[in-house]
Amino acid sequence: MLLPLVQSIPITHIQEPFLEQNGVSLYLLRLEQTDPMISGNKWFKLIYNLEAFKKQHYSKLLTFGGAYSNHIHATAEACHRFDIPVIGVIRGEQSPKLNRTLLEAQQRNMLLYYISRQDYRLKNKPDFIKSLLAKLIDLNYLSKQDKVYILPEGGSNDLAIQGCALIPKLISIDYNYLCCAIGSGGTFSGLISGVSETQKNAKLLGFSALKGANNLSLTINELLKLSNVEKNIPAWEINHNYHFGGFAKTTNELIEFMHHFYQNHSIKLDAIYTAKMMFGLYQLIKQGYFPRGSQIIAVHTGGLQGNHTFEQKQILNWV
Repeated sequence: MLLPLVQSIPITHIQEPFLEQNGVSLYLLRLEQTDPMISGNKWFKLIYNLEAFKKQHYSKLLTFGGAYSNHIHATAEACHRFDIPVIGVIRGEQSPKLNRTLLEAQQRNMLLYYISRQDYRLKNKPDFIKSLLAKLIDLNYLSKQDKVYILPEGGSNDLAIQGCALIPKLISIDYNYLCCAIGSGGTFSGLISGVSETQKNAKLLGFSALKGANNLSLTINELLKLSNVEKNIPAWEINHNYHFGGFAKTTNELIEFMHHFYQNHSIKLDAIYTAKMMFGLYQLIKQGYFPRGSQIIAVHTGGLQGNHTFEQKQILNWV
């Protein structure tokens, strides 16, 4: 196995006066400390995919993501470490100057290929993949002899779910709720699978980072079926109220919350995923959503590289 199985991850007890007032205990599973580059949940999504790449003797890996994608960043690093040739198919037009995410991916020998947003919507269609591979052969990104491993956007496939199902096994304390931010749905699906094996009576609560992601529940159900996780599924729910305008969108209120959280706990949250989850979680606790006596675990899924743009613009200042 290229990426080793993680044996332990710190769990931080979050202490705030309102938590005690509402009679709940809140803990943060610190996946951002898994690895500085293959961040958080991405480590778990890649474990079995990279193993399959090697075992099945693929020659190139191809994956998809946006210009600020944590998945693109982490996959580039993992492939660089293990000498796996990789192509990143990037949503949208190429900018004159690469942002830090894409620059670091390119520095780790990921070949970047840009497609229109309209074409990007077809990324899961077999006919589109076939035509895409033909174009990449014409451009000498691939050869006709290459055996190409297709890793979906966000790394979310059945093997990613198997990897993310390992995450609940790292939790050494009892809990009633397990909370996680949701993008493509792979991590949340893996958590559902893992909790079904470890703590069946717990409920999972996901916080969508996407605006208008009305089909997200359907996507998660399809991922669970793909991974043969259909029995003994614990209760789960998705909250759509804390996307702050949509994917990668922020507000002054969210940024102030991130600063407050860092000042109180010395923990950086990422603006795209975990900060939105923690903000929503704080609000739900204050509103009495959780019964008194509840033990809540929130998952810090990493992705701190996504803060670089906000830091460069001095929107985020951790001092």
